[in-house]
Amino acid sequence: MLTHSSKPTRKLSEEELAYEILATQGRPMYYKDLIREVLERQNRPLEPNTISSTLTQINLDARFVYVSNGEWGLKVWVPKKSSRRTPKIALLSKKSDSDN
Repeated sequence: MLTHSSKPTRKLSEEELAYEILATQGRPMYYKDLIREVLERQNRPLEPNTISSTLTQINLDARFVYVSNGEWGLKVWVPKKSSRRTPKIALLSKKSDSDN
């Protein structure tokens, strides 16, 4: 007897699919290739309005980052900026030789 999963199958959004595709690729992708893959997986046509809509969703999602030359990647791939600050030198507290 076959049993079905109790979890209903959920359709992934455009940005969820794009995230999954990039995570699987492991490297940035040219936006047209990424969008083509997303739309093909959703069985949607490659039309200007669907392409621009998908690109807008990716652009608005903070998990994605524009790399360069039309390529998009995942924000988790970008090294985080160091929050460590360089200590400031307190020049005012030092006495110069002329102060003696």
